[in-house]
Amino acid sequence: MSFSSSGEANFWLGNIPSGCDYDLYLYASNGTTLLATSRNGGNSSELITYPVSAYTNYYIRIYSYSGSSSSQYLFRARNYPSGINITIEKNETVIPQNISAVSRSLPDCGSNACYDYNSSFKPYSGWVLIDYDNSTGKVGTLPDRVLRQMKITVTVRNGATPVSGAAVSLSTSLGSNAYIYTPSTTTNSNGQLTAYIEFYSNRTFTVTATCNGTTKSQTVSAGEAVYKNKFYMSLYLFPKRSNYPSWAAFEDAVQTNGTGYDDINNQWYKFNKNGNIIPISGPNNTASGTTPTEYRTIAVDSPYITRKSYVSDGSSSEVYHRGRVFIQGLNNVSGDSGYRTAEDAGSKVNGYHIDLFIGFKTIQQFNNIYGSYIPKNSGYYFPQVTYSSTLKGSV
Repeated sequence: MSFSSSGEANFWLGNIPSGCDYDLYLYASNGTTLLATSRNGGNSSELITYPVSAYTNYYIRIYSYSGSSSSQYLFRARNYPSGINITIEKNETVIPQNISAVSRSLPDCGSNACYDYNSSFKPYSGWVLIDYDNSTGKVGTLPDRVLRQMKITVTVRNGATPVSGAAVSLSTSLGSNAYIYTPSTTTNSNGQLTAYIEFYSNRTFTVTATCNGTTKSQTVSAGEAVYKNKFYMSLYLFPKRSNYPSWAAFEDAVQTNGTGYDDINNQWYKFNKNGNIIPISGPNNTASGTTPTEYRTIAVDSPYITRKSYVSDGSSSEVYHRGRVFIQGLNNVSGDSGYRTAEDAGSKVNGYHIDLFIGFKTIQQFNNIYGSYIPKNSGYYFPQVTYSSTLKGSV
């Protein structure tokens, strides 16, 4: 027999019939020079491990030290190429969720018909449960509890030659905060193995791949991640008096949206729970302590898109995270980058729901600008979003 790659080869003899003692001999290319033997007693298996050269003939002798049988024995030979090098390539990062979870029947999102993040999510059969609500304490105090999935490709080569059929084991530095799914445990004909790593809390970590005693570790970072499913998107605004035909219409708009601006008299108003609007000194702050700003602010449900309030604790090392979201389609309009910052929250903003702040525009004015992007008969849309967690002040 011969091998296509140089390296270390295993020659194995097993399934030896009861009452028989077979031995294993390995000879060089001339058929007479003995290179190695395995001569265990009884019907124990025999194994020879020996360095081999590519495209060189080797000869095997299976010899009965004692006994004979018509039953079959098994013989296998396999080589493990030397000089193995491993490369790890990070591919796309996604946030795997339930596409059927988005409510499409309630334009005002009056109740939470979205996916319950306190439920465990199981992306692949056989994976352990992912602990969204931190009932097992795995997440700890780390700020980003959004679940992500990263696809990586491991390539095994002997020199420049891809190695097929090589067994690869994977691990990460995240321990129980990450789960690894590999459709196959061995490399394909291109020497590649694909794996999916699902993780939360830390978005930068180490991936380690091991093949035939060779180990390669590489630090990877999730960066931005694309949600696989869409989001329900509603609109909120600051009503401006000059956009409405009467005071009554303006007051009704303030009651609907919570806060409005009388640009004729330079006065802000806030909706009162008793059914009236009352003068205030300026617009309400967001849940993060910022002023809502057009082309920047969105309201989100923080277990889905991270939002952290800007409340200083006086320390020099404080780090607050918030979500930076790219909303597909908004960048189709000149001057709109499509990026928004998760700064606000709302009692009706639940699950896969983004409430987009549009400034002083009415919904009709917004529709006129963005055309068919927002259906004019409903005021909501289901956009694809790209999400990353960012540090305070970075966006």
